[in-house]
Amino acid sequence: MQAYVSPLVLLRNSELVAWVRTLMTIVAGVITGILGLTGAWGVLSYLASHAVVSLALLALLRFRPDSYFPGGHWATFIINGVGENLILFILFWALGFAGLWVF
Repeated sequence: MQAYVSPLVLLRNSELVAWVRTLMTIVAGVITGILGLTGAWGVLSYLASHAVVSLALLALLRFRPDSYFPGGHWATFIINGVGENLILFILFWALGFAGLWVF
């Protein structure tokens, strides 16, 4: 027998994960810009920050994302959302960089 999953709860869980990732992407972009990282180092900092945030969220989920997202695997949970916030990261990376190093 399969457990019932409320669509509202699933939606709320997805929204919270997206909100946390978006907020941390903004913070990581500003920090990367302030540190003056450019080129590949900036992209690597985005990938590293996404991995750290995803691992922190997984830790909050007790490394069982399938309990909160049906069919969710931990690797899929980490990979999801990498491309969603990339443009936002670049925007705040450029703002942080320009605010300190250019002006």
